[in-house]
Amino acid sequence: MGDQQQAISKAEKWEDFGRALVGLCAFATFGGAWWYCAETYGFLFGFGLGWLPAGILASLILAAERLLSPLALGFLDFVALAAVLQLASWVFGF
Repeated sequence: MGDQQQAISKAEKWEDFGRALVGLCAFATFGGAWWYCAETYGFLFGFGLGWLPAGILASLILAAERLLSPLALGFLDFVALAAVLQLASWVFGF
């Protein structure tokens, strides 16, 4: 394998890793937003209909992460991780 092919292969691996990270952050955003709706608005409106705003927010996060530069992507992932950890601390009392 030549140097150019090896460099392309390495770049593709990082691109695949980035895609997986974007999907994971969008899924975490969806779960956190749905949980927030369920806690705030109760079972009927929060759990039953909370997936609508959660899906919209997760779609916006997914689109923003795919369009932004890698530096902004890293910052956005950090913010999403901080939000999930804060939610976990509220729920589990850390």
